[in-house]
Amino acid sequence: MSVNNFNLSINKSSTKGSYTVNLTGNLSVDNSVAIHKFLHYEALTQDVITVLVNDSDDIDLSTIQIIIGYLKARNKSKKETYIKLDLDKNLIELLNKSGSLALISSLQNKN
Repeated sequence: MSVNNFNLSINKSSTKGSYTVNLTGNLSVDNSVAIHKFLHYEALTQDVITVLVNDSDDIDLSTIQIIIGYLKARNKSKKETYIKLDLDKNLIELLNKSGSLALISSLQNKN
Protein backbone atom coordinates (compact mmCIF):
# COMPACT_ATOMS: atom_id res chain seq x y z
CA MET A 1 0.00 0.00 0.00
CA SER A 2 1.64 3.28 -1.09
CA VAL A 3 0.31 6.78 -0.62
CA ASN A 4 2.26 10.04 -0.78
CA ASN A 5 5.74 8.45 -0.66
CA PHE A 6 4.90 6.13 2.18
CA ASN A 7 4.74 2.35 2.55
CA LEU A 8 3.04 -0.10 4.87
CA SER A 9 3.54 -3.83 4.72
CA ILE A 10 2.96 -6.85 6.91
CA ASN A 11 5.09 -9.97 6.56
CA LYS A 12 5.09 -13.29 8.35
CA SER A 13 8.31 -13.76 10.31
CA SER A 14 10.28 -16.97 10.60
CA THR A 15 9.07 -17.32 14.21
CA LYS A 16 5.76 -19.19 14.38
CA GLY A 17 2.80 -16.82 14.69
CA SER A 18 4.98 -13.73 14.49
CA TYR A 19 4.62 -10.90 11.99
CA THR A 20 6.56 -7.75 11.13
CA VAL A 21 4.87 -4.53 10.08
CA ASN A 22 7.06 -2.06 8.19
CA LEU A 23 6.21 1.64 8.20
CA THR A 24 8.43 3.74 5.95
CA GLY A 25 8.45 7.07 4.17
CA ASN A 26 6.19 10.03 4.87
CA LEU A 27 4.63 9.22 8.26
CA SER A 28 3.05 12.62 8.74
CA VAL A 29 -0.52 13.76 9.22
CA ASP A 30 -0.99 13.52 5.44
CA ASN A 31 -1.00 9.74 5.77
CA SER A 32 -2.36 9.32 9.29
CA VAL A 33 -5.76 7.96 8.23
CA ALA A 34 -4.13 5.27 6.06
CA ILE A 35 -1.66 4.37 8.83
CA HIS A 36 -4.46 4.09 11.39
CA LYS A 37 -6.63 1.94 9.13
CA PHE A 38 -3.76 -0.35 8.25
CA LEU A 39 -2.67 -0.94 11.84
CA HIS A 40 -6.18 -1.34 13.25
CA TYR A 41 -7.66 -3.43 10.41
CA GLU A 42 -4.72 -5.36 8.94
CA ALA A 43 -2.35 -5.82 11.89
CA LEU A 44 -4.47 -6.18 15.02
CA THR A 45 -5.33 -9.87 15.31
CA GLN A 46 -1.91 -11.52 14.95
CA ASP A 47 -0.53 -12.93 18.22
CA VAL A 48 2.92 -11.36 17.95
CA ILE A 49 3.72 -8.21 15.98
CA THR A 50 6.90 -6.20 15.63
CA VAL A 51 6.34 -2.75 14.12
CA LEU A 52 9.49 -1.45 12.46
CA VAL A 53 9.46 2.28 11.72
CA ASN A 54 12.36 3.23 9.46
CA ASP A 55 13.50 5.23 6.45
CA SER A 56 11.36 8.18 7.43
CA ASP A 57 12.31 11.83 7.62
CA ASP A 58 8.71 12.85 8.26
CA ILE A 59 7.14 11.45 11.40
CA ASP A 60 4.91 13.61 13.52
CA LEU A 61 2.68 13.52 16.56
CA SER A 62 -0.25 12.05 14.64
CA THR A 63 1.73 8.90 13.83
CA ILE A 64 3.06 8.66 17.39
CA GLN A 65 -0.51 8.93 18.73
CA ILE A 66 -1.62 6.20 16.30
CA ILE A 67 1.20 3.92 17.48
CA ILE A 68 0.25 4.55 21.12
CA GLY A 69 -3.42 3.82 20.40
CA TYR A 70 -2.41 0.69 18.49
CA LEU A 71 -0.33 -0.53 21.44
CA LYS A 72 -3.25 0.06 23.81
CA ALA A 73 -5.65 -1.84 21.52
CA ARG A 74 -3.27 -4.79 21.23
CA ASN A 75 -2.69 -4.79 25.00
CA LYS A 76 -6.44 -4.88 25.56
CA SER A 77 -6.59 -7.93 23.26
CA LYS A 78 -3.67 -9.54 25.12
CA LYS A 79 -1.43 -9.50 22.04
CA GLU A 80 2.37 -9.27 22.16
CA THR A 81 3.70 -6.11 20.48
CA TYR A 82 7.14 -4.65 19.89
CA ILE A 83 7.92 -1.24 18.39
CA LYS A 84 11.34 -0.65 16.84
CA LEU A 85 12.26 2.85 15.68
CA ASP A 86 15.16 3.00 13.24
CA LEU A 87 15.14 6.74 12.60
CA ASP A 88 17.57 9.61 12.30
CA LYS A 89 19.22 10.38 15.65
CA ASN A 90 17.66 13.88 15.66
CA LEU A 91 14.16 12.40 15.34
CA ILE A 92 14.91 9.89 18.10
CA GLU A 93 16.18 12.72 20.32
CA LEU A 94 13.02 14.74 19.66
CA LEU A 95 10.80 11.74 20.46
CA ASN A 96 12.83 11.09 23.59
CA LYS A 97 12.59 14.69 24.82
CA SER A 98 8.85 14.76 24.18
CA GLY A 99 8.35 11.67 26.35
CA SER A 100 6.99 9.67 23.42
CA LEU A 101 9.71 7.02 23.55
CA ALA A 102 9.16 6.41 27.25
CA LEU A 103 5.40 6.06 26.74
CA ILE A 104 5.80 3.70 23.79
CA SER A 105 8.31 1.64 25.78
CA SER A 106 6.01 1.46 28.81
CA LEU A 107 3.12 0.16 26.69
CA GLN A 108 5.00 -2.68 25.00
CA ASN A 109 4.06 -6.19 26.16
CA LYS A 110 1.67 -5.26 28.98
CA ASN A 111 -0.23 -8.55 28.74
